[in-house]
Amino acid sequence: MKKSNIISLLFVISALLIMNLHCEKDDPQVDFINSQNQLPPITTTGANTFGCTVNGKNWVAYTDYSFPKLRVSYDESNGSFRVIADRNKKNYSDEDEFDFNIGPVVNIGIYSLGHQLDTLVDGHMFYSPPYAFAKLYMTDMSHVGAIEITKLDKIKRIISGTFEADLAYYDPNISDSIIHIRNGRFDVKY
Repeated sequence: MKKSNIISLLFVISALLIMNLHCEKDDPQVDFINSQNQLPPITTTGANTFGCTVNGKNWVAYTDYSFPKLRVSYDESNGSFRVIADRNKKNYSDEDEFDFNIGPVVNIGIYSLGHQLDTLVDGHMFYSPPYAFAKLYMTDMSHVGAIEITKLDKIKRIISGTFEADLAYYDPNISDSIIHIRNGRFDVKY
């Protein structure tokens, strides 16, 4: 092989290697907000996901701030389980948040959501919509829901499940307003 052919071949291989360096794969963590706002799959691996539909529109926990999109706590001594899921984007004022608290969660099963003072109910759910400072939708005696815990792994510290609820907001100046939460799913580590 001539010296010029070897140099040409090395040039082509070098160019291909340089081009390959610029074709890095995306972070394996999916940004659900920017990928057609699809709900995360229902999983039980501790994938750190939370999503649902709010009046038929997908809602997925997401934040591009430095704080986490999910804050999770589980107290093994009394079984209280809480998830706060945020959806925030830098330079936008349309932040919103889900917050639910149930317990005692000591096994997989279905837990009811309703009025927090009702002794027949296991917990409650709140939703603060975007552009609504201090406006809060919540479960109450008439607007209820359920959370099904599908995995409770105290060794790997994983809690997974599904949920749905009807949440109400009462304002004396306007008629009652209700939102419907469906297709809820979470898969979190505590």
